[in-house]
Amino acid sequence: MTDYVAAATLKAYMGLTVTANDPQVAAAITSASREIDGHCRRRFYADAATSSRVYRRSTEHTVAIDDAVVGTISLVELDTGQDGTWAYDLDATEWLAEPLNGIGANGMAWPVTRLRTLGSLTIPNDITSARPCVRVTARWGWPDIPEPVTQAALILAAETYKLREAPFGVAGFDQYGAVRIKSLPQVERLLAPFVLYETSLA
Repeated sequence: MTDYVAAATLKAYMGLTVTANDPQVAAAITSASREIDGHCRRRFYADAATSSRVYRRSTEHTVAIDDAVVGTISLVELDTGQDGTWAYDLDATEWLAEPLNGIGANGMAWPVTRLRTLGSLTIPNDITSARPCVRVTARWGWPDIPEPVTQAALILAAETYKLREAPFGVAGFDQYGAVRIKSLPQVERLLAPFVLYETSLA
């Protein structure tokens, strides 16, 4: 797992110069980073290697997938017989990655979140068999931490660190959600474009 802000950045932000509390600084950053993951229902770092994941179709031409690093989708397969056999490999002319150009609705760089089949090729209807009929091989996650996420992590980690000054505050380091994002409007606004409502990472 990746933390979303550097310890040196948090210490500078808070005006901390001593090293005695570095473990608490690190714990606050990790807690804030994982709370952001939970709030957004996605993570902002990428797997080191590719792997395969299966999905049910959204429409006959589209399938929503977990965040995939742009350019890393190496294989898209269909279970055309709905029997657990990946019988059809799509070639590069049969599918399109979206959002187009790897740019999200907010104008920022964005991972692939949906695939669309082209021409007359349709995705099998998996309602009857209940089997997922699409398998995608890719490197999952985000290649770079978006700047708003880093800024949100900085603010949230600072608030988490301050818990050590409150009665029983140290316990908060081991409990994600000890500092609630919704109680910090600036953090909530920074993260709003990144909250995932339709799908979540496995």
